[in-house]
Amino acid sequence: MSQINTHTVGSLKILCSYDTKLRESFQSGLIVVNGALIGTTALDTFSIDPANCHENWRVHEEYKPAGQKVNRGAAYLDGRVFRGFLDGQVRAYDFKSGRVLWKTAIADPARGELIDAAPIASQGLVFVGIALGDVKGFKGRMYALAADTGRVVWETYLVPKAKGDPSRGPAGTMPATAVTTWKNAPDVPISGGGTWTSYTLDPTAGRLYVPVGNPSPDFVLSLREGNNLYTNSVVVLDARSGSYINHFQISPRDWHDWDVSNAPALIQTRGGKQLLSFTPKNGYLYGLDLATGQFHLSQRGDP
Repeated sequence: MSQINTHTVGSLKILCSYDTKLRESFQSGLIVVNGALIGTTALDTFSIDPANCHENWRVHEEYKPAGQKVNRGAAYLDGRVFRGFLDGQVRAYDFKSGRVLWKTAIADPARGELIDAAPIASQGLVFVGIALGDVKGFKGRMYALAADTGRVVWETYLVPKAKGDPSRGPAGTMPATAVTTWKNAPDVPISGGGTWTSYTLDPTAGRLYVPVGNPSPDFVLSLREGNNLYTNSVVVLDARSGSYINHFQISPRDWHDWDVSNAPALIQTRGGKQLLSFTPKNGYLYGLDLATGQFHLSQRGDP
């Protein structure tokens, strides 16, 4: 990267371009692995040579997507490419050929559930969660899947689970007291807590940092008194078990759709502090001291 500086940036030019041949929002977080650039659309996954945009392979999945046509990227590990789909499935592809290796359903589009976030993969596991979050009865969940087979290693509900809610694998342990922070009427189910974007892993500490979205109904406070845990939070989970370690909520009882909707950053300052930094939709930049749990900076933008 030292080749690009203030003296050379003016000479940058386009080497090639790749036409997705689609009319939809392109939000894929591109990754480059072993000389190949991997990208995604709502229904397609492709590998190209970034030097000349020659297509190595492209796979199209045919189904009627729920919600907006969008996907935010893929992950790579040990010769496999992983991504989620709006039909609720996670698929793994062979890195060299694009051949489908396995499929695992973790969401039900008939219940308003989908996958649009980019997974992350490390140490034999693929981490991915589900979205929507704005519809009645939807409950956000986070998963770890075995990278070689797609088996569900653990499942963690990001808002309190109730009798009759589906289970797809071993459950990560969450505090039972979270349900008391909702105070819903008996006929109003706890809803929300989707994961719209990707996640952050500390592989040394074995901690997964999950950005959690808004409670539902999105703009109606009278139906969900209380702090509505663990929505609008960064939730910290044990990466091997999915069990709760900590959480940092920034907008309790939200009615502005101010969810945490991007992957947090782990930062070590020059002074040696370990910070968790994130920028939710309320217009602030947060820096959290992981040793003390105290916020060190918060700069207001224009939400």
